[in-house]
Amino acid sequence: MCVGSRDVRATYQTFTVDLGSPVEVTMAVDDNSQTVGKVVIPSGAFVLLNNSIPVNDITITIIPVADSQLRSLSNPVDKSRVARGYPENLQFSTSVISAAFQCRVSSTVQQPFPIPISYVAAVDLQGIATRTNDSCLATIVQNSWVSSFASTWCF
Repeated sequence: MCVGSRDVRATYQTFTVDLGSPVEVTMAVDDNSQTVGKVVIPSGAFVLLNNSIPVNDITITIIPVADSQLRSLSNPVDKSRVARGYPENLQFSTSVISAAFQCRVSSTVQQPFPIPISYVAAVDLQGIATRTNDSCLATIVQNSWVSSFASTWCF
């Protein structure tokens, strides 16, 4: 079990990716020099918009997200789970279980990506009742979490 990953910050970095090559980017490392967060970009994940000037590579920026930006967010629980005893909202300590980051790509890249990129992370499992189907990646929309990505547990 990995613990303490939410306390590790992503590193701010900008890099270029060859459109035809896969790449793996370490974006969070703990005090023991262990990778606790990385982004895996498969070949073909980024496609340029039709009106873009042809290029062979694009720029990606990883930006750490401060706890202060996350602590005040609403994290509502699905009503079906509230009926089973979950609280109506989750607190920061049970909402954020890995290094939080923002990823920006060139404005010339088609979104959503035709081939998904992956975020591989060590997560804090303290306080989580079950380890399957209880977690997902999410994005922030109007000061609230919106779960919009499937998740897969790997143990």
